[in-house]
Amino acid sequence: MTRAWRYLALDAQGRRRRGVVEAETQAAALARLGRLRLTAVRLTAEKTGGGPRLSKRHFAEFLHDLGALVSAGVPVRGALGVLASGEKRSTPVSRAAKAIEDQLSAGQSLAEAIARLPRPSGASLAALVAAGEASGALGQALTHGADSQAEELDAMETLVGALSYPLFILLMTSATIMVILFFVAPSLEPLVQGNERLPLGLNVLLESSQALRSRGGLLAVSVAGVACALMVSWRLGWLRRPVEGWLLDGPTASISRGLAFGAAMTTFGGLVSAKVPVSDALKLSAAGASMRLVADRLLVAADAIRTGVAVSQAIAQCRGMPARLVRLASVGEETGRLGSMLARGGRLERQASLRRLKRAAQWLGPAMIVLLGALIGLIFAGLMTGVTSLGGGDGAV
Repeated sequence: MTRAWRYLALDAQGRRRRGVVEAETQAAALARLGRLRLTAVRLTAEKTGGGPRLSKRHFAEFLHDLGALVSAGVPVRGALGVLASGEKRSTPVSRAAKAIEDQLSAGQSLAEAIARLPRPSGASLAALVAAGEASGALGQALTHGADSQAEELDAMETLVGALSYPLFILLMTSATIMVILFFVAPSLEPLVQGNERLPLGLNVLLESSQALRSRGGLLAVSVAGVACALMVSWRLGWLRRPVEGWLLDGPTASISRGLAFGAAMTTFGGLVSAKVPVSDALKLSAAGASMRLVADRLLVAADAIRTGVAVSQAIAQCRGMPARLVRLASVGEETGRLGSMLARGGRLERQASLRRLKRAAQWLGPAMIVLLGALIGLIFAGLMTGVTSLGGGDGAV
């Protein structure tokens, strides 16, 4: 198994060199350093990950800055040196630049060095950078990769922002109901002892409270067990495919399809623009897809393209593929701008899906307020009706 080895070595002029080499054993690492005309002073096995851990935002910033410098004519090593020696050398971007600079000194390509960063960028980004290096359009490839990372992050932030308010309402309502069942309802039990003709609402409330308090531990264990079972099922793939199928082909299809296929087509378009063979580009895009079901459908289209089927016809056979992407792919084939049209279509589809998500969230919040408010209102109505009837009964006595 290949491992990363961090070294401190001396070159032929006696200058110190630091970096990382990949080899299966320490002896193989020393041999590789010898071929680089370096004499090892210290060689240690490195933990998984070839550099500092970057957030998605910092990773997009790093790719954008590096792409801008390379596009301006600065050599890659010089651009990395600029980023590594900025005013704030302790920033994640500067540390990543330094780590990649060390790995380039060890003989790795830029694509290999970026792929080693402990940031889940996927095989598609590494292929995009490698294609940019081979075609001489590295700056454009890096900029496209940065834009894709930023768009993915913006989409995730939009999704979280759209759902945070409804989830907050749900949590607050659940907390209110728990307070009523655990604290308010038990305080009424001494008042109703011996009374066999309780109002229906109060009786249901008291029975629910007593059941929850007496079997709360068992209920908590059951909920934890179900949660663990769901997590294991998800990791093993037993649950993932049905959930993804419901998202892609169920009530949320208009949103989920645009987000999933839009992201994949944006990556696909970038790879095609970087001169990656079309079928290989689609396979790499499938490998980076957020849903396995989407990846499976794209792989079928990639196999069809390899047999000579046109891109627009192949992706049209993908179940759930938005019609806009098929039309733009057809236009791209006719005009010779397939990559740019696919990337543009992917962005448009994602933006449209995010707008639908925002509109749905705008309706979901008020709808949950009304429904959960009605639920709490019914609970309080049953509570107050019971208390009033008890007070009237006591007055009559």
